[in-house]
Amino acid sequence: KQLTGEKNTLEDLKKEDVSLFEGLQHVLDCQTQPELDEIAAHFTADYERFGSVVTIELIKGGKEQTVTIENKKEYVESLAQFHMAGCIRQQLQSISDGFASIISPHLISNFTHNELEMILSGEKIISVDYLQSKTIYLRGYTENDEIIIWLWKILNNMSQVELSQLLQFSTGSPSIPVDEKWHWIVEKSNLDHTHLPLAVTCSCTLKLPLFRSKMELEDKLRSAITMGAGFHIY
Repeated sequence: KQLTGEKNTLEDLKKEDVSLFEGLQHVLDCQTQPELDEIAAHFTADYERFGSVVTIELIKGGKEQTVTIENKKEYVESLAQFHMAGCIRQQLQSISDGFASIISPHLISNFTHNELEMILSGEKIISVDYLQSKTIYLRGYTENDEIIIWLWKILNNMSQVELSQLLQFSTGSPSIPVDEKWHWIVEKSNLDHTHLPLAVTCSCTLKLPLFRSKMELEDKLRSAITMGAGFHIY
């Protein structure tokens, strides 16, 4: 959102700091002044800087300004924005400047933060059907080979975490990129069935030995993606 110029919301804070989110939500839920008086909050924020706790005012005179029914929404928004952006303003500005040196801010402004995240990080949900449609088979394998049929049965039973591990292992990225030209390659390895699958991440290739059974393929594939073994460097 910092890159696209969109404003953070309280829901964004929930993803970063559940405890703080719940505390601020409690402030919003207070219906009477006595409830807020028990919290005894002021328009200030504490954060750690070089090992020391620093207190800053969210507004001018914030140390003297108590939170009331009338200003509780302003307090919650100010504190949330500070923790998501204000306390790391310099770092965020450096990131924005660096990004702008590569891609024009004018172009970035055409996207929402969700669209930009998808372009940079790929799809959050890995679809096995889509991955299968983007797969090319080389060095003797075809989509009708028994080992390939086993492979897709195994992948269809994998969790999103496991699929992400598979992509990280074989492509160097935990997600599928938003690129129509992208393909995943599955090819036959010249090693025998006693070896683990190999990966050539620069070409998004998974190299599978000719395993003798679905169980053997699944066992060796899970071992490879969880241990990071079989990384092939040319």
